[in-house]
Amino acid sequence: MIWLKFLGGLISFVVGFWILIKVIKDPIPEGEDIGASNYRGFISGFGFIILGIILVLNGIKELVQ
Repeated sequence: MIWLKFLGGLISFVVGFWILIKVIKDPIPEGEDIGASNYRGFISGFGFIILGIILVLNGIKELVQ
């Protein structure tokens, strides 16, 4: 279970950075109705990164104990 948290955290962290890079490289044009998707992409990316950090730190804490 500990390795599952740690692995899930690493995957979440990598996916978060991938989402941020994708949103920064290929933003949706502001003139379209879906311009808010850029902000949703940033929020999703940061959410995945924060979740990944929490899971990795929790996994490390359980490994040390």
